[in-house]
Amino acid sequence: MSKPVELLRGRQGRWFGTLCMALGLFSVTFGIYSGLNDSASSVFERCANASIPVLVGALLVSGGYMLAQRRGGLFRTASSYQFFGDSEADLLDIPFESIGAMHTWELEERFGEVIHSVWVIEMCLKSGVRILMGESDDEHGLKNAAHTFLAGTTLAPFVEMEPDTADIQPHPSPLPETVHLKSPTQIQLKVGSAGTLARTLLTGGPSMLVVGTLLMSDVGNNHVFGFLFGPLFFALGFALTAVPLYATLVETIIDISETQITTKQQFGSFIVSERSIPRSVKAYVRIRQRGLLGAGLEVVSDGHVLLVCNGAHETTRITPHDLLGVASWLHSRLHTSSPDMVSP
Repeated sequence: MSKPVELLRGRQGRWFGTLCMALGLFSVTFGIYSGLNDSASSVFERCANASIPVLVGALLVSGGYMLAQRRGGLFRTASSYQFFGDSEADLLDIPFESIGAMHTWELEERFGEVIHSVWVIEMCLKSGVRILMGESDDEHGLKNAAHTFLAGTTLAPFVEMEPDTADIQPHPSPLPETVHLKSPTQIQLKVGSAGTLARTLLTGGPSMLVVGTLLMSDVGNNHVFGFLFGPLFFALGFALTAVPLYATLVETIIDISETQITTKQQFGSFIVSERSIPRSVKAYVRIRQRGLLGAGLEVVSDGHVLLVCNGAHETTRITPHDLLGVASWLHSRLHTSSPDMVSP
């Protein structure tokens, strides 16, 4: 069996991550030692004083572990491409037989009235779904990367033009069990929160929240340090804790109407955010693997890029493999009905 070929190197802060973990363990040890040997204070004061270096140490250990892990990267095996997330077990595997072609073309992204041109490499699957392999402002560098991606495979050479996946006969895959079909044009899903980044935030966020609270509660002894850094640690801890909790509690609703594509983030019946883009005859669905941030699903229509969902890992409710099924359903809905769509 041939060894996988590394096409894009993943990120890994091996030395810096190890250093952070070592400092974290030292801080935890120092906090426990100082708490056990502080006989002049009450039990509550000893626990409060010792918890600050212990919690800061826990933050350094979790953050260092995250940095030391290999994350991201693209490999080619004898039969497939492998897009890695935040670990070796977190990957999106695309077999060669499911690939129709690989294209490099210039995508004009629209941000309001501003148009930004960017060159992209997109792997076009036979289902009509695309996988984003790379993007850059450097046309020649990107085309050289496309040659590297295809070297050693039996796939056809890449095409220097925009693919036309709208004409592909839709054969939607079954929706994952974790995705709820609300209507023929609307689905509801919850990605959830998991992975190395979420675990780090759930460790560091509450730690900073408690440290900030302790510093503010005893400003008389902590002096300027408690007055200045207490509120800062409290605010940062609250923000970091809210990120994974938001991903855990919020559901995503995707609605495809005759003229637009809408995605809503809602908690219960309360809509947290809502965004829509116009629907065009060349609208397509693509998956982007973002390493530590997980896999995401996007809809591109007339230059508008709509992020449908993000943060899919192997341990979330919606896995990277499940995204292929969701993307296939979206492609089918975009190109099987006959609305008066906006032409690009």
